[in-house]
Amino acid sequence: MPRWSLTKALLALTAFQLLASVRCKSVAVPHRLQFSQQVELHPYQKVYHIGDTMTLEFTDTAGMAFDTISHALARVDSFTYTLSAGIGRMDNVGKPIPPGGYFLVSNDNSAFSPVLGDISYGVTNVRTKLGCGGGPDLHYIVKFIPKQAGIYLLDPILYNYNSLYYCSSGAPAGAGMDFFFNLADCNADLLAGTDIVPKEMPTYTAIALGKKAFIFKVE
Repeated sequence: MPRWSLTKALLALTAFQLLASVRCKSVAVPHRLQFSQQVELHPYQKVYHIGDTMTLEFTDTAGMAFDTISHALARVDSFTYTLSAGIGRMDNVGKPIPPGGYFLVSNDNSAFSPVLGDISYGVTNVRTKLGCGGGPDLHYIVKFIPKQAGIYLLDPILYNYNSLYYCSSGAPAGAGMDFFFNLADCNADLLAGTDIVPKEMPTYTAIALGKKAFIFKVE
C-alpha cells in the first residue's frame, strides 16, 4: 500500500490516497488556517504480532488545534471534517488478499464506518466525521488487529483534500489540517523490505521521516 499509489487513488476521487468513496462537491477556497494535529499510537512498537491490538487516537482539547500559519492555537469546533485512517500491506502488492483483509477493526463508536480501500494493497480503512456539536473535546479512537504477517503502512489523513467545512452552512472554510504521529521514529528503514518501485522510494521515505505515516512489521 505505498503512499504514492494511495495518493493517486484518492486523488482520482477527492484528493489524497486510500479508499474508494463518493466525491463531495467543493469550491476551491484559499486556506486562511492550516491546522497541525498530533496523533497518538499505542503501544508503540516496530514489530507487532498477529492478534496484537494497535490503537490510533487523538483529542482536540477544548476544540483547539495549532494553526501553522499564525503559529498559534485556534478554534476548530465550528468546522466539520472527515478523518480517515487506513492500513495497507506494502510487501505483497497485487497478490491474493485473504477474505476480510489483513486487519480486524475494533471500535465502540457507531460513527466509524469501515470502507473498502485500494484492493491491490489490501487496505483496511475506517473513517468518521468530527466536529459540529461533538462536545468540548473531539476524540477519535480506532483499533486495528493484524491477522497476517507482513510489512504495513498506517496513515491518518483528512479525507476530501484536507478540507474543513463550516458547521452552519456546509461551505468550505478555507482551512486544512495535517496529521502527524507523536512518535520518536516511524520506521522508514522498513521500507527497504517492501515492493515499492525504486523511483517512488524517496517519496515514501520522506513521508515516514516526516511522521505522516507509520511503517511497521507483523510477525
